[in-house]
Amino acid sequence: MKRISIRKIVFVAIIVSACLSVFQIFSFNSRSPKPSKWKNIFIALNLRNNADLIPKMTDRFDNLISLLGHSKLFFSIFSNNNQDDTDLLIEHHFKPLLQQRGIAHKIVTNGTTCGGHTVPPKEMNRIEWLACVRNSAMEPFYNFVLSKQSDDTLVLFFNDIVFSPNDIVDLMETQNGDFDLACGLDFYYNFYDIWVTRGIDGKYFSAFPPFAMDFKSALGILKSVSPIVGSATDGVAVKCCWNGVAAIRGSKFLGENPISFRSEISKECNTIQSECKLFCEDLGNERKVFINPNVIVAYSEVFYWMNKLIRNFFIYSIFFISRIFEFRFNTTDGERMIVMQCEGETKTAISSVMFVLVVCITLIGLVWRYILKCK
Repeated sequence: MKRISIRKIVFVAIIVSACLSVFQIFSFNSRSPKPSKWKNIFIALNLRNNADLIPKMTDRFDNLISLLGHSKLFFSIFSNNNQDDTDLLIEHHFKPLLQQRGIAHKIVTNGTTCGGHTVPPKEMNRIEWLACVRNSAMEPFYNFVLSKQSDDTLVLFFNDIVFSPNDIVDLMETQNGDFDLACGLDFYYNFYDIWVTRGIDGKYFSAFPPFAMDFKSALGILKSVSPIVGSATDGVAVKCCWNGVAAIRGSKFLGENPISFRSEISKECNTIQSECKLFCEDLGNERKVFINPNVIVAYSEVFYWMNKLIRNFFIYSIFFISRIFEFRFNTTDGERMIVMQCEGETKTAISSVMFVLVVCITLIGLVWRYILKCK
């Protein structure tokens, strides 16, 4: 029986991985969106020092507006404390787009918040300031939903991200729209929003695939990238997320106990908590919060495409198998978990670094030896 060389196996694996990535990107982006249940959509956006991002971001929003079809839209941009041309570019790019499209909007540049401040006062912590900035972007919402059915209203809250318009439509339809809060996954080099995101078991997420620290959720994320059973709108239940873009049921900002962004020192941990994590908690114990793993956003074009390309079943499976050690590690080390939960750990677990290094060194070694034929 003829022996198959390791070089051929590695080469085929790389080709299969690349094909899966390309298939994933084009198959999801080529779909026609279904009619949305959301009749009223409020888009909120905070920008600061984003001059390099705005031109392409405007084009993406132009495409998103087309995909949203007959939904009634309102666009709110709040920006202040900029040291670059962000204010100028908002006026030159966003304002003409919204005017040409006939979309109701409110654009505030060099705006004041937190009682009239344009920059954070010395006595104010960073999270308190960010909560004010987010609330300022939400101010027009209450007039927008006046006399409209709030159950048909969705808030799309964007950070300064690179995104696919099709992905945002998928985010809106996560779990067929049966959610209080739905998020994507945001990236720098790796998964970014570890400080806010908590799995259904209350544990933080890892920086590397499949991200969730509990086996069931990690399996759900792995399933989402499967070319056979994966779905663009299936969500993975979590306790909290934000991750660059959040779809929020509009009624949560209304009613007897309306939610807004706030700052608070945790009594249990004696540390400041993220305004987004507090937002999740204010949704209540019975909240329906989901991450849609198919929605990939990033904070630069390079990180966006890098994470789009490595997002496939082959690569995620390798990480998933390697994570068996990490599942065990974080289940048994209770004291370490408490510390990370309180401090909002933004560094990845030591075990994550270990398995990523091992996987990368192994793959590089195999490519070097068997593909490049170096000894």
